[in-house]
Amino acid sequence: MTGRKHQLRVHCAEVLNAPILGDIKYGTPAAASPPHFQSLLGTDPLPIHLHLKSIKLVGWFPSGGDLFVESPLAPHMLETWKLTGGSSSKNI
Repeated sequence: MTGRKHQLRVHCAEVLNAPILGDIKYGTPAAASPPHFQSLLGTDPLPIHLHLKSIKLVGWFPSGGDLFVESPLAPHMLETWKLTGGSSSKNI
């Protein structure tokens, strides 16, 4: 509720000096198309690789029940994972 738009992206890029892969707004040109990825993925900027795998909202429902949501990787992220030697997507 109190966070600013893009706060995570700014924090990763500016504070941690670890921009999110594909983030051309807050990252560097190398984050958009890292040199060590170019041989696998080409020289075009990558789509942003920011993903929330799952979230559990405790007490979300009026009955006090929890809400759990899980999401698979986006196709472009799954492709990057496979191209860079990632193991089975079942554990992602």
